[in-house]
Amino acid sequence: MTAFTRDIEALGPFDADGHRLALEALRETVAGPRIRWLIGMETELVEKANVYGRTVDAERYRQLMAEAVRQEYEKALVAAALSADQGRMVRDLAAETGLALPSVAAYLVELEQAGRVQIQGYEGRDPMFVRQAA
Repeated sequence: MTAFTRDIEALGPFDADGHRLALEALRETVAGPRIRWLIGMETELVEKANVYGRTVDAERYRQLMAEAVRQEYEKALVAAALSADQGRMVRDLAAETGLALPSVAAYLVELEQAGRVQIQGYEGRDPMFVRQAA
C-alpha cells in the first residue's frame, strides 16, 4: 500500500451530498463546449502552426486553459446554486458559492443571455433569479 493510498483511506468515505454543488459545477464545466474545444485544439494550437505560421507557447496555452476552466467552473457553480422555482438574489448566490458579488452578477448576465436563467421577480430593487426549465 502506498502512502497516497493510506492518506486517501484515512480521509474516509467521500461525502458526495456535501459536495453536490461543486460536483454539479465540475460535471457541467468539463462537458461544456468551451473547455472541450480548448482540449481538442491543444495540439493544433501549441504544436502545429496556424494559417499565419504561428503557434501558441505551451505555457501561455496552459495559462489560458486554467483561466477558461476557472471561469467556466464559477459560472457553472452559480447555475448549480439556482433552482427552477425558488428565486435567489445575487448576494445570496455570492454567499453560497463563495464568489465575489461582481463575478456572480457578471455570470448571471452571461447565463441569462444564454437562456439558462431568468429573472423571476424582484425583492425591493434586487432581481430574483431562477434556472430556466430545460
